Amino acid sequence: MVACKHLQNHLNDMEVWYSNWKIKINNEKSSYITFTLRQSIIPLVFLENKIIPPVTKVKYLGLLLDKRLT
Repeated sequence: MVACKHLQNHLNDMEVWYSNWKIKINNEKSSYITFTLRQSIIPLVFLENKIIPPVTKVKYLGLLLDKRLT
C-alpha cells in the first residue's frame, strides 16, 4: 500500500530528527490507523525497529473513528 510506504519514509525521517534533538518516543503509547473501505492487508510500520501496532478505531477529541469512517 502506497500510504504505508509514505508513512514509513516519514517515520524514518522523524527518527533521525528525534535522535538529533535527543527526544525519546514511547512506542508503547503509539499506534496508527488507516482509513479505507477495502479489505486489504495493511503492512506494518516501524519506529526505532519496533512495530507500531495498527488499530481499527481511535478516539479523537471525544469522537470514536473506525477504519471505515462510519
